[in-house]
Amino acid sequence: MGPLTKKQKRAHEQLKNSTDGRFKKLARTIEHNITNVSDNSEISVEDDFQILAALEVEEAPEIDEVLEKDSKPSFPIKWKESEATSSRGKYWGTSRTVKYYHDKQALKKKKGSHEITDFFKKQVDDNNNNNKDSNEEIVESHHLLMTIQEAYDQLTPIVAPIINAKKDNERGMADYELRKYIGVHIYFGELLKKTPIMKASQIAAKTAWIVPSNHYRARAIRSYANEYLHYGKISPHQQGKHIKRVSLLSNEDIKEAAQKWIITTKPEKRGIPELLKYLNYTIIPSIFNLPGNITASVLWNYMVEWGYSYRANKKAVYYDGHERADVVQYRKEWASKMIKYSHFMEKYDEDDVTKVTLPDLPEGQKQIVMVTQDESTFYSNESPTNLWLLENENPIRNKSPGGSIMVSEFQCPCHGTMRIMNWKSRKFFFAGTNRDGYWTWKDMHEQMKDDVILLFEKLHPGCQALFILDQSSNHNAYAPSAKRATCFNLKDTQLSSVNQRVILPGYYIGPDGEKKIQNFYNLEIKNEGKKNERRTWFRKGLETILTERGLGKWDEYKAQGKYWKAKCGNKEPNSEHTCCPYHLLENQPDFRTQRTALEELVIKSGHLYALYPKYHCETNWIERYWSATKRIARRECDYSFKSLQENLDNFLDQVSPPDATPVEIRRYYNRCWRYIRAYNDMKDGNEAFKLVEKFTSKRYLSHRKPGVHD
Repeated sequence: MGPLTKKQKRAHEQLKNSTDGRFKKLARTIEHNITNVSDNSEISVEDDFQILAALEVEEAPEIDEVLEKDSKPSFPIKWKESEATSSRGKYWGTSRTVKYYHDKQALKKKKGSHEITDFFKKQVDDNNNNNKDSNEEIVESHHLLMTIQEAYDQLTPIVAPIINAKKDNERGMADYELRKYIGVHIYFGELLKKTPIMKASQIAAKTAWIVPSNHYRARAIRSYANEYLHYGKISPHQQGKHIKRVSLLSNEDIKEAAQKWIITTKPEKRGIPELLKYLNYTIIPSIFNLPGNITASVLWNYMVEWGYSYRANKKAVYYDGHERADVVQYRKEWASKMIKYSHFMEKYDEDDVTKVTLPDLPEGQKQIVMVTQDESTFYSNESPTNLWLLENENPIRNKSPGGSIMVSEFQCPCHGTMRIMNWKSRKFFFAGTNRDGYWTWKDMHEQMKDDVILLFEKLHPGCQALFILDQSSNHNAYAPSAKRATCFNLKDTQLSSVNQRVILPGYYIGPDGEKKIQNFYNLEIKNEGKKNERRTWFRKGLETILTERGLGKWDEYKAQGKYWKAKCGNKEPNSEHTCCPYHLLENQPDFRTQRTALEELVIKSGHLYALYPKYHCETNWIERYWSATKRIARRECDYSFKSLQENLDNFLDQVSPPDATPVEIRRYYNRCWRYIRAYNDMKDGNEAFKLVEKFTSKRYLSHRKPGVHD
């Protein structure tokens, strides 16, 4: 399209001067002969350039001339109602094409002329400077080189390294801002060496910043340099000013302090809580004079960003019998019994465990207090397994576990570790051949008898304890006097000493329905009344015991030409328990109701006794107590057995404090009860884990986002 004619320019000026961005009234309305084009008329316009090209504006005629014309309007523009309702809406004359046309015409007009701003100092224009820069451009102006030399001399004391910490603080410049001045200083130095502008900025970018950048750093340095030449300073860093959230860990000074702490700290001592404490209470207050509020999750993300990973060498997954049929059956019965006991126990609020709800006890019912027990071994060389390490970092550590101390502890949820002064329900045991030997049921029996039961009765007068232990061999051990089928051979056995008569008499129901006492030892006397009288004691065998009870089946098997073996070889008996003498005797009432040594002790003391289901450590809260304590012990590990021996009691007391409410213990206790309730509701292991995890990890990200498990 060619240039506008004089008439078209006049029409164009009329368009620009319109009050609403549309055409003016193109003609005066004279009665009904002239078509009105009002200010608010909707005119369908296909293209502004077509209108401008086709529009021929004549000089406004006189009124008389207009009246002489019949009904034709002065201009070939008509308002169409159908076009006015198009989806394009009202056109305001501000499209990109029209603006481009106006700007182009304005540039043509002012070509060769000066603007008033040319007489003032020019503002820094990064884009123009970047366009002017080229790979081979060198600063040759003598005046500019003198200015650069003067700026270079001014920057030299600013960027010079300061060894004195006091002077460094007086400089009062953050690391990022200082690097900007260093980059400009290097850039000026290269320019004075006649280095091309682009290459000089790239050299400065690589020298001043550790993080590489292909283009941005060099371009930024050129911008900083021009700003310094014009104003004698560089504007402070403004990036990220308007974002809603930014972590203090993005600050170069804090990042440098954190990395310095990590490097100077032993890998065993590195941890999120320790570094978090150092940053929030030492570094941030010293830099910003404000308390730190960095969270563990944010610090974890930045640790990964800095090149660290929380890793350890893991072995294969161990699969046990958690969902074995017999275990599930026992778990079902045990959980149901525990729910019944819970009605007579104290309850602790889930949100605030210091709030206690006492049970509503029926008349004659004692309050039940759950008491759990477990053993754990601590080693002097047991340091953290997961460490924050760089890719090639491999600290040398002691391969042997070191000296060990075993701890056997009883706990209740109300006190944690039961104690009165220095009298505790905690016992240290030095296991080993040349030490205290090995932990057996006798040691456990002694601890319960001499300490635990008496301590409980002192701390909980009028209450009944529910001692609940795991199913280890020590806890299932029987006293020597216990009646067990495995203690008897098939035939009678001669005893070497009278002291071997330890098994207590049993009983059975005779054919007449009366209860009869059965002794398991026979005395054989030879040469009675003579000088060479000899007394020999025999322990009865399975055949003798069952025959006396009228249960022997040897004659039946013999009549069939078979032999009734002492043990059938099967773990489970048949339905009538007649598969072998061993299973038959084991099913007798006095043998079947035989209690273990620990159970006998507890029952005789007037308390309750139970065992956790096998493989169900999640229902025992003391397991989490060991975990928390070992975390402390590993953190404080200094590879010294003497140090472990002196500090172990203190490590345990940090989790179960002696003079405060055991908050952590009660939290662990509540968590275990969530598992018990899930198992009572016939949930399997996976369902129970998901149910408890849903309760403990429910969190809300914001008022618009629901919790993770909602």
